[in-house]
Amino acid sequence: MSNYLVKRILMMFVTLWIIVTLTFALMHAIPGNPFASESDQLPEQILNNLRAKYNLDEPLPVQYILYLKNLLMLDLGPSIKSDSRGVNDMISDGFGASAWLGAQAIGIALLFGISLGIIAALNRNKWLDYVAMALAVLGIAIPSFIMAPLLINFFAIKLPLFPVATWGTWMHTILPSLALAFGPVAIITRYMRASMIEVMNQNYIRTAEAKGIPMFIIVVRHGIRNAILPVVTFLGPLIASLITGTFVVEKIFAIPGIGKYFVDGIFNRDYPVILGTTIFYSAILIFTIFLIDIAYTLIDPRIKLTNKER
Repeated sequence: MSNYLVKRILMMFVTLWIIVTLTFALMHAIPGNPFASESDQLPEQILNNLRAKYNLDEPLPVQYILYLKNLLMLDLGPSIKSDSRGVNDMISDGFGASAWLGAQAIGIALLFGISLGIIAALNRNKWLDYVAMALAVLGIAIPSFIMAPLLINFFAIKLPLFPVATWGTWMHTILPSLALAFGPVAIITRYMRASMIEVMNQNYIRTAEAKGIPMFIIVVRHGIRNAILPVVTFLGPLIASLITGTFVVEKIFAIPGIGKYFVDGIFNRDYPVILGTTIFYSAILIFTIFLIDIAYTLIDPRIKLTNKER
C-alpha cells in the first residue's frame, strides 16, 4: 500500500510537470504577445521595459526555468494586465465562488443522476425507463453553454423567479448550478442504469430474492453499492472541472470565479494567468483522481491498491 502511494504521488508530480511544459510551449507557439494591442500606442522603449519586467525579453528556455523556480515556491507570478494583483490572489478570490457553485452542481448531478439511473434500471423497457433515457439524451445533446441562456430566458426573463448577472445569495447559484449539472445528470443516469441492470442480473441478487429478502433492501445493500463504481470513476474529472469553475457558464452568469480570469487571460494573452489557472485546475484534477482510486477500496474491498495486483 505504501509503495503504491509513493509511486502514485511521484507520478502526480511528473504528470503536473508535463502539463506545465506543454501549456508553456503551446502558449508561446501561438502568434502574438500580451502587448500586441498596445504596440501602436506606446513607444518602443516602454514596450521593451514592459517585456523586461515580465522576463519576456529572455529566451524561452530561460523564461521556462524562471517560471519553474517560482512555481516551486508556489508563486504563480504577477498578472501582466493587472499590475496590482498576482495570479495567486486571483485564484484565491475566484476559487470560493467556483467551489460553491461546483459543489451544488455535483450534489444535483449525483442526486438526480443516481436516482434516475436506479429508477430506469428497475423499470427496464417501461415508460419510466423511456422518460429517464430521454432526459439523458437531452442532457448529452445540449451543452451547458446552450442550457445556460435557455434557463436565463425562461426562469429569469419570462418567469422572473431567479436573479442573474449578479452574485451574492444562494438564489444567484440556482440557474448556473442547474446549467452545470444538466450534462453530468445525463451521463450519471446512463452509467448507473447500465451498471444497475448488470448487477441486478447477478446470481447473488437472485439468491437474495429467493431467500425472500425485500427488493428495497436488496437494491440498497447489494445493488447500489456494486453498481456505483462506474459513477465514482466519472466523479474524478467531474469534481475537478466543476469545483475549479466551468469557464463559459461562469462568464455567461457573470460569476466572479476562476473561469472569468481564465477567459479574460486568453483574450488578453496574459501568460501567467493562463498558466496559473491551468496548473491549478490540473493539480485538482490529478489529486481528485488519486482520491477516487483510494475510494474504490472503500466501496469494493475486492479492489486492492498493491503493485502486485495492479
